[in-house]
Parts: sequence; C-alpha cells; structure tokens
Amino acid sequence: MKRVLAMAMLCCCALPAMAADPWCSARATPALTFEWQSANKAEPSSGRVLVKNAFGKTVQVLDKLENYYGSSESLRTETDFNNDGCRDLVVTNSVAGIGNESNSVFLYQPATRRFVLNEALSEIGGLELDRDDKNCVTSFWKGGAADMYTARHCWSKGKLLLQREYQVSPRYKEDGEVQCYEHVETEYRGGRKRTKTDCTTEF
Repeated sequence: MKRVLAMAMLCCCALPAMAADPWCSARATPALTFEWQSANKAEPSSGRVLVKNAFGKTVQVLDKLENYYGSSESLRTETDFNNDGCRDLVVTNSVAGIGNESNSVFLYQPATRRFVLNEALSEIGGLELDRDDKNCVTSFWKGGAADMYTARHCWSKGKLLLQREYQVSPRYKEDGEVQCYEHVETEYRGGRKRTKTDCTTEF
C-alpha cells in the first residue's frame, strides 16, 4: 500500500514539470525558432512562417501572410501581449511612409502549443505593450503631419476592451489657415462614454 502511495505521489509531483511549456519559461536557449519562407523571389514579402522546435523540426506553419521586411529576423517574439506568461508572435504586414505600422498578431496557446491569430490585436495600428500595465496595449496612428490618434485597450475576462482614445486634428479657417488644433479625449468606463474636447493653438 505504501509503495502504491509513493508511486502515486511521485507521479503527481512530476506532472507540473512534464506539463510545463518551455516557450513560456525563462530559458537561455529558445524553445522555438521562426523562419520566414517567401512564396517566390519576385514577392519576398508574401509567404509563410515556419515554427520550429529546438530540434529544428517544423511544428506549425502559418500560411498566407504578408511580411513587409521579408525576413526571418523581422519576426517579433519578445512580447507577451495578453499577460499570460507566454511570448507571442508579430508579423509586420506594412509600414507607411508616415510611419503607420500594421501587423498580424498571433497569441501563443499553451493548451495546444500553437500560435493563433488574434483579430482584435491585429486591427490595432502601431501596437505596443503598455509600459505601465502589462494587461493593456496601446496604439499610435498618424493621419498627417498634424493629425494623430492614440488608444489604450485592456484585457478583461479574455476580451480586449477599449478604455481610452485621444485624437488631435487641425481645424481650418475659410482661407485655409489653421484656426486651432482640436483635442478629443474619450474614456470608456462602466459602460459609459465620456468625451472631453478642447481646441488650442498648440498641437
């Protein structure tokens, strides 16, 4: 009886170690590597991402993607965008001359050990992790030299919710000169929308 209990305890104690996902742990050697494979030489920005394990075996293929830089080095895997302890994958789709950046964001799923496209995050332009709160992300977008938009989204019960928007855009006089810069700040709390508008001579 004692031997059976000892074996059962040993088995249970070993489960966490066996179930631990190396991609979600701090390791000197990467548990996964990512390779960009272009569709053809004529279109280096169109192709797929090969996800490989530590032995070089392909464990997942993310197909039909656009990679603005067309290289494996440009694939970003340093950030955990949903605060679950696992780093996620970002593929830069496009970069406009004004600096606007759009991405395809794949969240890592520990249960299946797969990267899954997250449409909500992928729709956020200029995506970055909030410096003050790892449970939130920020965005930055420019509509012109004097037109700017930022936003803050936070996770709540598995959903990404918009919390704050801030936009600056110029108002013009009839002669075409700038009258003022309109600043619009909107907050979303408790199901309510609160907007504050101000027009100043400074951007």
